[in-house]
Amino acid sequence: MSTKVNPNDATKTNDWRLKLFGDELRMNTMTKMKRGDIEQALQEVSFASIPDAFDGYEYLALFFGANYCPFCKEFAPTVVAAAPAFAAKKTKVIFVSNDRDDLNYEESCKKVQGIDVMGYDLSKTAQMRDLFGLKTIPALIILQNKNFEKDEPFVVSNAREILELDPNLKRFPWGSIEKRQAAPLTAWNRLFIHGI
Repeated sequence: MSTKVNPNDATKTNDWRLKLFGDELRMNTMTKMKRGDIEQALQEVSFASIPDAFDGYEYLALFFGANYCPFCKEFAPTVVAAAPAFAAKKTKVIFVSNDRDDLNYEESCKKVQGIDVMGYDLSKTAQMRDLFGLKTIPALIILQNKNFEKDEPFVVSNAREILELDPNLKRFPWGSIEKRQAAPLTAWNRLFIHGI
């Protein structure tokens, strides 16, 4: 059972995840049904509070994409296919929509069935793009779920390229591949997240 979190209480809880993602996550699962010889996939949508959805995960893998972006459509199956490997490494994969309207957001959700989706909020998405310095999509960023408040939190900003080199996540969490690929957030970024 998930507990409902009031987004206005995000500043009271001091949970940076609520400030970035809002109060709940769309659980975007797929169920297969078989009737006779026909197998059909049904999309199931439910919601969980951010603390409940992220509980037990060491990392968050944020996949930024949009329905209008042909490269996002090409990269989405790679991320969805890697989701079980990420889960085995205690990493929650989340789709962050850069779509311009609700209709395209829903289309994007269909393309990433099997991974969870941040609620549709253009202002939060824009803040996240600015915060992480994203210039283009698709993008995949790895964040540390716990102890993110420390001086140099674990952030891999170019995980898209690394996922293509290590699709089975054998060398995950990837910070050791090259030091420059694990760029810590600046003090300004931490202040932005914490609203201090």
